[in-house]
Amino acid sequence: MALEMREREWVSQFAACLSGVLSIQGSEEAERFSALSFETAPAENITAQALWRSAKARALVNHEEAERLAREAIQLVPPEMLNLGADLRVDLAEILLAAGRRESALLVISEAIDLYMRKGNLVSAARARALGQSVAPVAGR
Repeated sequence: MALEMREREWVSQFAACLSGVLSIQGSEEAERFSALSFETAPAENITAQALWRSAKARALVNHEEAERLAREAIQLVPPEMLNLGADLRVDLAEILLAAGRRESALLVISEAIDLYMRKGNLVSAARARALGQSVAPVAGR
C-alpha cells in the first residue's frame, strides 16, 4: 500500500526492518528487501538512509563490507536519535560477532546500552545487555 501511495520513506524503512528479520532467519529474501529499502530511501530522510545501510550490511556475507556499511549507518544518525543510534550499534555488534570479533562487539554493545539508558528504553537496554552477556567471557575459563 505504501508503494502505491508513493510513500518512499515508509517503504524504505519497512523493507529495511523486514530485511533485518529475514536476515536473522537466514532467508535469502533479506537481500531483496534490503535492495528495495535502498531503491526507495529518500536522500533527505536520515532514518531511511541509515536503515537501508544497516539492512544491506546484515544481508551481506562479506564481513568487511558489512561492517563498513553498518558504521556508515551509525555515522548518519544525529546524536539526538538515541534509539536509532543504539539499534544500529546492536546490528553492528551482531556483524562483528559473525566475523568472530567478540571484543569489538562487546564495546559496541556497551555503547548501545548507554544510548538506550539515556533514552530510558529499559527493554532494549536489557536485550542488548543479554546479547553482551551471551558472548562475554566467563570468569575462570
